[in-house]
Amino acid sequence: ESVDDGVTLTMNVPGYNKKLIDISVEGETLIIEGKSNSGNLNGFTERFTMCDKHDSENIDASVIDGVLTLSVPYQAESIPRKIEVKVK
Repeated sequence: ESVDDGVTLTMNVPGYNKKLIDISVEGETLIIEGKSNSGNLNGFTERFTMCDKHDSENIDASVIDGVLTLSVPYQAESIPRKIEVKVK
């Protein structure tokens, strides 16, 4: 989902908690890995290509009730802004 200040990505990850999920960025690739455990969970890896507008330093991630949510903001200079015209 694209919003004005970035992108929100949601994934269903039933049975996974934060200890079983690794998130990393390599270049322009966002990598989400779910680790397998001794229970019924198989591992998974998902890769997403980010554009240069995304701020990989400020990605926020949370997992609640089996849903992983990542907020990937745009870099400040990439966010459109309105310029006020002043009368002098």
